[in-house]
Amino acid sequence: MKTWVRRTARVGILSAGFLLAGASMAHASNAVSAGNDGIANGTQVVAPVQVPANVAGNGVGVAGVGLGVNGSSTSVADRAESTNLVSADNKGIGNGTQADIPVQVPANVAGNGVGVAGVGIGVNGSSTAVAHRAESAQESTDMVSAGNMGIGNGTQVNVPIQVPLNVCGNGVGVLGAGIGVSGDCTSVAAAQESAYAPESTNMGSVGNAGILNGTQVYAPIQVPINVCGNGVGVLGLGAGVSGDCTSVADRSESAQESTNMVSAANKGILNGTQANLPIQVPVNVCGNGVGVLGAGIGISGNCGAAAVSNEGGHQGGGYHSMATSTEGAEAAKPAKTANTLPAMASSHGTDMVSAGNSGIANGTQVHAPIQVPVNVAGNGVGVLGVGVGVNGSSTAVAAQH
Repeated sequence: MKTWVRRTARVGILSAGFLLAGASMAHASNAVSAGNDGIANGTQVVAPVQVPANVAGNGVGVAGVGLGVNGSSTSVADRAESTNLVSADNKGIGNGTQADIPVQVPANVAGNGVGVAGVGIGVNGSSTAVAHRAESAQESTDMVSAGNMGIGNGTQVNVPIQVPLNVCGNGVGVLGAGIGVSGDCTSVAAAQESAYAPESTNMGSVGNAGILNGTQVYAPIQVPINVCGNGVGVLGLGAGVSGDCTSVADRSESAQESTNMVSAANKGILNGTQANLPIQVPVNVCGNGVGVLGAGIGISGNCGAAAVSNEGGHQGGGYHSMATSTEGAEAAKPAKTANTLPAMASSHGTDMVSAGNSGIANGTQVHAPIQVPVNVAGNGVGVLGVGVGVNGSSTAVAAQH
C-alpha cells in the first residue's frame, strides 16, 4: 500500500504533490486547496452531473382519454475516474473547503397515460435505468486534510450519488379510470471502486489545530427505485399490472483493501472528525393500483430488491498509511502511536485509526454502512371500495462482505 499521507502540517503541499502525481495516470479529478488565509478562501466544488431521462409513451387527456404506449426505455449514466481531494495549510475561517459530488440520475417514467375527468391508460414494455460508477484501476478516492488551523478549515465532502429510477406502467385517471400495464422494470446502481489495484477509499485528517478543522465526510449513496405496475383512479378505478421488478445497488471496493480512516495528531475542539456512510436503499413497491371511493387493483410478478456491499478482499491494516517521514518529531509521533495498536483484520473490511489527538472531541470516526432493501409487493388499495393486490414473489436481500 502506498503511503498517501506522507507529511503533516508543514509539508502538506508535498503530500498533495505526491498524491496527485500518482493519480495523474489514472484519469482522476484532482482538487488541491492549499495555503489559503482569511475567510472562505480556496473553496472547490467538483460536481459532474449525469441525468439521462426517459418519460416514454405519454398521452394526456383532460376531460377525455389519455393513452400512452411505450416499447422499451433505457437510461444509462456511466462514469469512470477517481477522485483526489487535498486541503492543506489553510488558516482562518472556512478555508480550503472541498466538495466532490458526482451525481448520476438515470430515470424512466415509462408507459404514461393521464386522464383527468376521463380515462388514463399507460402501457410499457420494459424499462432499464442504470448508473455505473467505476473508479480508477490504480486508485480510487483519496481525501487528505492536513495542517489546517483556525475554524472550520479543510472540510472535505465526497458524496457520489446514484439514483436510477423506474415508475413503469403508469396510468392516472381522476374522476375516471387509471390503468397502467408494465413489463419488466430494472433499476441498477453499480459503484466499483479500484477493482484491480491496491486501494479504495482513504481518508486522512492529520495535524489540524483549532475548532472543527479537518472534517471529512465520505457518503456514497445508491438509491435504485421501482414503483412498477401503477394505476391510480380517484372516484373511479385504479388498476396496475407489472411483470418483474428488480432494484439492485451494488458497491464493490478494492480487491486488496477497502476503507482506511486515519485521524491523528489533531489538537483543539472537534478536529479530525471523519464519517464514512455508504448508503444503499433499493426499493420496490410492485403491482400497485389505488382506487379511492372505487376499486384499486394491483398485480405484480416477481419483486427483487438487493443491496450488495463487497469490501476489500486481501489486506487491511490502514494504520500502515500513517506518517512515515522522519521530518519533525510531531509527525513521527502518530505513526509510533498507531504501530502500538493491535493488528487489524488481514483479510478485508474497514480500518479506523484515531491516535494522538488532544483537546475536546477530536479524532471522532463514524463508519455506518446502511442497507435498506424494501419490498411492498402486490398492492391494491380501495377506500370505501375494493382493494385487490396480487404478487408473485418478493425477495429483499442485504449482503455485506
